[in-house]
Amino acid sequence: FASAIGGERLGFETLDNNTYRAAIKNVFQQDSLPDFDLENSRFILSFGADFLSTWVSPTRFSRGYGEFRQGADRDRGMFYQIDSRFSMTAANSDKWLPVRPGWEGHVALSLAQVIVSEGLQAPGVDVDALVGGEAGIQSLDRFRPEVVAPSAGLTSEMTGGDPVDFLRNLARSFARTRPSVAIGGGSAGAQSNGLFSLEAIYALNYLVGSVGVKGGVKFNPDSPWDGVPASSKVGNLEDWTRITEQIRSGQTKMLMLHGADPIHGLPESLRLRDAITQSEDLFVVSFSPFLDDTSAMADLILPDRVYLEDWGDDISEPGPGYQIIGMQQPVVNPLPDLDPLSFPDVLLTMAQELGRESQLPWANYKSMLREGSDALFALNRGSIEAASADEFWNQLLRRGGWWDEGSKGPAIVQAPSGLLGNIASKASDPDFGGIGFGSDSYYLVPFAHNSLLDGYNGHLPWLQSAPDPLSTVTW
Repeated sequence: FASAIGGERLGFETLDNNTYRAAIKNVFQQDSLPDFDLENSRFILSFGADFLSTWVSPTRFSRGYGEFRQGADRDRGMFYQIDSRFSMTAANSDKWLPVRPGWEGHVALSLAQVIVSEGLQAPGVDVDALVGGEAGIQSLDRFRPEVVAPSAGLTSEMTGGDPVDFLRNLARSFARTRPSVAIGGGSAGAQSNGLFSLEAIYALNYLVGSVGVKGGVKFNPDSPWDGVPASSKVGNLEDWTRITEQIRSGQTKMLMLHGADPIHGLPESLRLRDAITQSEDLFVVSFSPFLDDTSAMADLILPDRVYLEDWGDDISEPGPGYQIIGMQQPVVNPLPDLDPLSFPDVLLTMAQELGRESQLPWANYKSMLREGSDALFALNRGSIEAASADEFWNQLLRRGGWWDEGSKGPAIVQAPSGLLGNIASKASDPDFGGIGFGSDSYYLVPFAHNSLLDGYNGHLPWLQSAPDPLSTVTW
C-alpha cells in the first residue's frame, strides 16, 4: 500500500536487532537472520544474548537447548554465558562470566588469539586467509588474554583462579569440543562498539568450523513467494530522526500507526511528541486496539482486530534453516457491536477508493492469503500433498502452515578475506576497547524484560504483576 501511494513503510522496535543484522551481513554475507542448531551442538558460547528469555526466538532456542542438555543418545552439552547481567540464560549456564559492558568483543578476539596461536582451529580452516596474514596476526596479538582479562574486569573470584588461564582454557575447550557455536546479541551489541563486538563473536564460528554445519550456525533460504522478502526492514535511529524532521518541516502529511508506539519507544531527545503536536498539516491515524502514548495523540483511532479475531500469514524470522510459512485464521468472532475492519482490509478498501486496484487487486485480505496459498500449491513440494488448490488451502489452515525441509539455506559460506584481522583493527586501543570508558565509569545495560519486553506489554496489568523469574519481585 505504501508503495502504491508513493509513501514509506517503516518497521519499529524500541530495542531493535539492526546491529545484529549488520553483523550477520558483514560476517556471513546473509540478509536474513540465521538459525542456531543448539540441539546438535556440544558447546554453546553466548555473549549477551538472553536467548532463553527474550532474545530473537526464545521458544525455538529453548526447545533446542532442552535437547542440548538432555537429548537422547548424546552427552550433556557445555554452556558458558558471557554477560554483564545475570539473566535467565546466565542462570541456566554452567559458567556465568560477568565481563565489563562493551568488552564482549575483546574477550571473543582474545579467545581467537589463543586458538590461532596454538593452532587449535578446525581441520580445513585457512587461518592465514581468515586472519589476513602477518598483519592480521599482529592485530590479533593485541588481544592476548593477559591484556584483555584485567581490562574486561575479570577477577580470580569470577573465574575461580587466574583469569588469564581461564580465558586460555575456555578457548581450548571451545575449539576442541566440536561442534561448538558462538552466539552474540542483546547487551553485547548495545554499547557504542556493539557492531565490532558482534562481528568478533560471530567470526569465532569460522575458526572452529561451525559455519553452515550441523550443531553450528545454519542459514535460512529466501522466501518461497516471488516478490515477498524473507526479512522485514526495521527503522534505526537515523530513520526515525529523519521521519521526525519530515513531520516537523511539514513534508509528512499523514502518519499511520499499526502495532507501533514510537512516542513511548523513541528517545525523548528526538522530540517526536513536540513535532506531532506542533505540525498543523499532519493527520495521525492509529489502528491500535489499546490507547497507547502515540494513539492518545491521534486524530483518528480505528481499533484493529486482535490476532484471535483475524487472518494472517508470516514468514518466520529466523526460520529453522528451511522454508516455512505460518498461517493464521480467526478462532473467535469480534463482538457484534464492535466489528472493526481488520487493518489489511482497511488498506485494500482505501486502495480501491484511490484507484490503486492494479497494485492491490484483492477484494479482501482473505482473498490475498488464498492467492498466496495457491502459489504454494503450484510449487508442488513441501509438507502438504493435495490434489487441488482447495484441498491445499484446507490443509494449510488445518496445519497452521507450510514448510519444505528440502529447501534449505546455503551450507557453504566463505569468510571475507582477512576477516579476523580487519575486525581486530577496528578496536583502536584494546586497553580502552574503542569505547572511551575507564574503570570508574557507569554503564547502561539495556535489556528486554521477560514479560513486559521493552514496555510494549505495559498496558496489560496481569503481566505487570507477574513475578520476575530470578528476583521474584512483583509490581
